[in-house]
Amino acid sequence: MTTTSNDAKGTAYKLFLIGALLLLNFTLVLAIGFAISANSFQREIETIEVQVTLLEKSLSETSSKIERAVVETNDMINEIFESLENVATVSQTSLNIPPLDTSFKGYMDYRTITCRTSAQYALQQKAYTDELGLRKIGEFYCVALGTYYTPECGAKFKIVTDEGNEFCAIVADIKADCHTDSKNMYVPLPDGSANVVEFIVDTPAMERRVVLLGDISGYEQFSGNIVKIERI
Repeated sequence: MTTTSNDAKGTAYKLFLIGALLLLNFTLVLAIGFAISANSFQREIETIEVQVTLLEKSLSETSSKIERAVVETNDMINEIFESLENVATVSQTSLNIPPLDTSFKGYMDYRTITCRTSAQYALQQKAYTDELGLRKIGEFYCVALGTYYTPECGAKFKIVTDEGNEFCAIVADIKADCHTDSKNMYVPLPDGSANVVEFIVDTPAMERRVVLLGDISGYEQFSGNIVKIERI
């Protein structure tokens, strides 16, 4: 009986040892699994950190490119505005005047413009005769200029004389190049002077003395040598 009891105790002890070993092995397996998982998690974190770093670098480069593009665009806009300002400046720059006596200002009657399909004729349909017998469109006197100043009708100018007179004019006729000097600035006169500006008029409405004089400078407000022709 004692022997049997001892055998049973031995068997139970062996089973306990086996169970303890199994538990220990299981614990080791779990610990190893956790360690592996922790290492994998750490590697994942490191991978994410690398990706975040790359993304930040990419965003920084993109931001720099956007900033450069904005700067370049602003530069282009500034250049455009400068160009427009230069064009405006050029359009208002005084043009050359021949170094001659330019006090004579001839005239032509508007009825001599007979081509109904011409720009000159169309402008006269908009013009009216003022109290001096001069043709005007709005506040602009109708004049003829050489092609040096403009090749087209409709251009507007401010004209100033050395006697302090100034007036605004619209080109309502073009002087033929064959009638002007080599630069097409003026019509040469027999006395060596220059007729730069020719007014377009309604002859019957003009003062008789000015008609006989043949020179619009007979009206005091237009007298004097031309010292400035400025496009406006």
